[in-house]
Amino acid sequence: MNTIVFFSIDGSPNYMFRKAFINKLSQKYTVIVQSLFVRDIGPDPTYFDSNVKVEVGILSLLSLPKRLLSSGKYTFVLSQVKDLILVSPLLLLVGSGFIGIIEGLGKLFLSYSKTLDGRSQILNKLYALLFTSFIFILRIRSNRLVVLNSEDRTLIREFTSIDPVVLHGFGQHEYLFSSSHTNTTSLHNPEQYTCFFIGRGIHTKGIDDFMRLALRHNQQKTRVTFVTVGIIQKSGFEKVNRDIFKKYSNDPNCFTIDWVSELWQLVNSWPNPILVVPSLREGLSSVVLESMCFGIPVLGRDVPGVSDFNTLLESNVVEIVDDFECYGDAGLEQVISSYSSRSRLIKDAFFIHKHKFSSDYNAEIFHKLIKSV
Repeated sequence: MNTIVFFSIDGSPNYMFRKAFINKLSQKYTVIVQSLFVRDIGPDPTYFDSNVKVEVGILSLLSLPKRLLSSGKYTFVLSQVKDLILVSPLLLLVGSGFIGIIEGLGKLFLSYSKTLDGRSQILNKLYALLFTSFIFILRIRSNRLVVLNSEDRTLIREFTSIDPVVLHGFGQHEYLFSSSHTNTTSLHNPEQYTCFFIGRGIHTKGIDDFMRLALRHNQQKTRVTFVTVGIIQKSGFEKVNRDIFKKYSNDPNCFTIDWVSELWQLVNSWPNPILVVPSLREGLSSVVLESMCFGIPVLGRDVPGVSDFNTLLESNVVEIVDDFECYGDAGLEQVISSYSSRSRLIKDAFFIHKHKFSSDYNAEIFHKLIKSV
């Protein structure tokens, strides 16, 4: 039986969202989750079944060279772009299999072409050299990449001639179906609605756009409450626009609350929840996926990983806007005006198509990929 090593330099928080997927793989393989250190949330034995081994810390990396050079015994899974780039030089020596579950790699290709832009600085030259070697390694590791949305697949095919495998989630919603929480209904009041931003307060998640939307909307109307959930964390919050955050904090209809591990707690506590996802990029949004379980309407930016849900569920379950500054208010009003029918549509569509996101479905795809390595 081969061993699968999920490796991340900083203890990718995504491991928590992939626990159902990792646990499912551990039924067929020996699985090790390994990282140098833990950032915010990351590898923790309580996330996984008892047969998943968790290794954290510098000492855990002592086994890495031996595993990398062990021909055919280990399959390495790198979950973040920075892990791939930093470890990629070692992959030239790897006798083991290698798979990358990549979020945002396509965006890296686009930003690369813009970053260089004819400049000759030393850092850009080093970046170009690293990037070129990285692309070379990806090419010789053809058919061993996994992506989470259609755009990343298209961009990777364009830059590398590799055709990645697309996975639509890792069963991160399944714990909701194992409980009665999905039967919970929100506090209905046709005159009151609650918009949530859930995630770290960093620029790429669009936190500033959410707060601007709240401030603009509250100048005219008071029937919508705006709530940010979990933005004040060690990583990223220092990049929030402090002037906007100060105005947001002083608005009586705007709230900031701590991270909530169970989405149903929000559904129970606030009337008519609406999820707002102004992210500039996403792999496949976990919070959108979980919101579908409750039939929570979603207002999102037109980026893959958010808009893909309309294709996957074969319905307009997400109200998409191109530009939150120009169209965010109109999009929100559209969601509010069709709230009840939209909520029923989401629940029905997700019930029909939820198998596409299951750990069983995606672990089987991954299993076939491992066999091909």
